[in-house]
Amino acid sequence: MSKILQRGMRLWWSFLVCFLITSCGGGGGAGAVPAPPVTQEPEDERLLVSFSSSQEIVQFVRDGLADAGSSRVAEVALAADAAIPAAPAYSTSYRLESEVAESDLVQYNGELLLIAPSRSGGCCFIAVDAAENAPADALFAPIPAADGQVRVLVTDAEQMSVTSEAQIPLSEGLTVEGLYLQDSQAQVVSSSSWWGAYAWDSESVGDWAGQRLEIEAWSLANPLTPAANGRLRIEGGYVQSRKVGSTVTVISRFAPDLPDYNYYPNTQEQLDTNLAALEQLDIEEILPKVQWNDDAVQLPPATACLRVNPNHEWAGVTRPYPVLTMVTQVDAATAEPLNIQCYFGDVSGVYVTADHLYLLENGSGPAPATLLHQFAMNPSTEYQGSGRVDGQLFLGGQRDFRLNEHAGFLRLFTTSITEDPDDRFDHRLWILDVNVVDGELAVTAQLPNEVRTAAIGKPNEDLYGVRFLGDRAYAVTFERLDPLYVFDLTDPRDPAIAGSLEIPGFSNFLHPVSEDVLLGIGRNELNNPKVELFNVSDLTQPLSLGVVDLGTDLLWSYTPAEYDRRAFTVLADDAYRFTVPVSGTKDSEGFYTYEKRLYGFSIESPAIASQARLVSQGYMKAAADDLNAADEPMRSVIDGQTVLFVTGTSLYFAPWSDLASSIGPN
Repeated sequence: MSKILQRGMRLWWSFLVCFLITSCGGGGGAGAVPAPPVTQEPEDERLLVSFSSSQEIVQFVRDGLADAGSSRVAEVALAADAAIPAAPAYSTSYRLESEVAESDLVQYNGELLLIAPSRSGGCCFIAVDAAENAPADALFAPIPAADGQVRVLVTDAEQMSVTSEAQIPLSEGLTVEGLYLQDSQAQVVSSSSWWGAYAWDSESVGDWAGQRLEIEAWSLANPLTPAANGRLRIEGGYVQSRKVGSTVTVISRFAPDLPDYNYYPNTQEQLDTNLAALEQLDIEEILPKVQWNDDAVQLPPATACLRVNPNHEWAGVTRPYPVLTMVTQVDAATAEPLNIQCYFGDVSGVYVTADHLYLLENGSGPAPATLLHQFAMNPSTEYQGSGRVDGQLFLGGQRDFRLNEHAGFLRLFTTSITEDPDDRFDHRLWILDVNVVDGELAVTAQLPNEVRTAAIGKPNEDLYGVRFLGDRAYAVTFERLDPLYVFDLTDPRDPAIAGSLEIPGFSNFLHPVSEDVLLGIGRNELNNPKVELFNVSDLTQPLSLGVVDLGTDLLWSYTPAEYDRRAFTVLADDAYRFTVPVSGTKDSEGFYTYEKRLYGFSIESPAIASQARLVSQGYMKAAADDLNAADEPMRSVIDGQTVLFVTGTSLYFAPWSDLASSIGPN
C-alpha cells in the first residue's frame, strides 16, 4: 500500500466528497465510507486554486485539448546558494548547494563507478519542428542503439584499474536520464522520451502523450549482484529530478493519450472527430496511471490538482493549458511514492531548494512576465503562494543559475526582448520576499530602478553566465566584449551594481573558488573555449588573474562545461584541482581525427586573491579508435592522485602528475 501523504487541508475533503458523489451517484451502498464533515472555507484568493468539481476539471481539459497550442518545456534549476564545503577524498557530481543532489549519467562513491548509456544526458531539451499531421512518436529524435544496462564498475583508483564489473538492466524501450549514488544505494531514473541538449521555445501538447518513466531503487551492497529494492512507473514525460536527503523529487508532464483524438489535425474531418472524442472524455483519463512494484497507486482526486484562479488579477498573464505537471516525491531506498502534487499550467521551469520548490510560468502578451509558484518541500509539497515579475527567465543549461534563494529572499535575473534594434535586451535583477503574505511573494527591490538607473549590460548585449554567492551576484553580458558585473546584495531592499570589468570573449559558466576568487568558463574572441580566473576581493574593481585558451589546435573546439555544469569537475583540496572536457577535430596535414580531451588545472593560493593563479596540468584524451567514446557524457572524477575520464561509456585512468599517460579504454 502506498504511503502517499494527502495534503491536510480541510478543503481537500470537500473536493473529494464532491468527486465521490459525482462519480458514484452519492454512494450509500454496502461498504460505503461515511463522508467526513465539510467545513465551509473562505474563498481562496491565491493565484493557484483547486477545482470545485469533477465536471469543472473535465471541462477545463476538454476546452484545452480542443484548442491545443504550444507550450514551454519545463526545465529545472537548482538552488544556487553555494557554500564551499570541506573537500572529500574524491570529487562528486557538481551541485550548487550541499543539501540538493543532481542526477547524472556517471556517479562515483570512491569505489563504485556507474556509467549509464543515454540518448541525452538529462541536461536540457532539443528543438523539434512538429510536422503537421505527424504522430507524437515522429517528433522524437532517432534513438541510438544502447545496450540497455548501466555499467557497475568496481574500481581501484590508486592502481588505476577495474577489478570487476556488473550491470543494472533497464526496462525495454527506456534509457537512463539520470543516476543517483550514495554509499551502496543507487537510484536509476529512465524514460521513453528524449529531449536532447537544447531548450525548446515551444512544444505541442501532444508531445506529452503516450510517454512513461521509471524510478528504480537498487542496493549495491554486493556490487556483483545488484538487488532491486523497488520500481515506480509513471505515465508521462520525464522533465527532471532532484534528491534531498532520502527523498528523490521527480518532475513529469502528462497529456491524455486518447485513442480517437489527433493532436495534429490537418483537416476539418479530423477536427470534428477530435470534438466528438472530447465529448467522451472521462475524469479517469485526466490523471496518469502510477504503479509501485505490482500495485496501482491511489492518486489524490483530480479535483485536488491546481490551476490558475480565473478571478485573480494575474490570471491574464497565463492561458488555460491541459498538460498536467506532476511533482512526485519518492523514497530513495524503495522507490515508494510519498507525496504527489499536480498543476494544470504552462510550466516553463522548476527551481528546487532544500526548503522550497518553485514552478515557473512564462506569461505571454505584449509585456511578458514570469510567475513563480512556491511550494513547501517537506513534509509535503503544499502550495503556499505566487509572485510575479516582468521579463522572462529563459532557463536551461547554465541559465539555471539565474535564480537563487538566500536568507529569506528569492533573487533572479529576467530578460525582456524589445523591438528596439539599437537595444534588443532589457535585463533586470529582482528580489522577492520568500515569506508569503496573503498568498503573494512580494517584490522588495529591482534593478534598474528610479534611483539606480544604470542598465545591466550595454545596448544589444545578451545575458550569459550568472552566479549568486551569498550577498553578491555576478553576471556576464556580451556582444563584442565581456562585461563582468559584480552586484552588492548586502541590503536586499537596495541592491546595486558595485563594479564591472570588460574583457574579450565571454563566460557561460561561473564557479566561486573562494569568497574573493571567481572562475569562468566560456569562449575567447576567436571562439575557442577558455578558462579565466578573476579577483573579486574589491567589488568595485574586479580584475582578471589570467586566462588559458583550450583546444586552440583543434577545429570547432567545444567544451560541454559551458552549458552543462556536470561536465565540470572540481576537488577543493589544498591544490584546488579541476578538470574541463574539450572535443574537436584535429587536422594533421589533411588527415582528420576527432579528439575527446580532458584538461586538468590547479589554482595556487585560491583563498588569497592577490596571489591566486591558474596552473595547467596538460590533458588526457580518448583513443582515436575507441568506438564507445562519445561527447555525451564527458565526465571525470579526481580521486587522490588519479583522474578517471568517462567519455560515452568508456573509462580512462591517468595519474594527475602525467595526464598524457592515460590507461584505457576500460
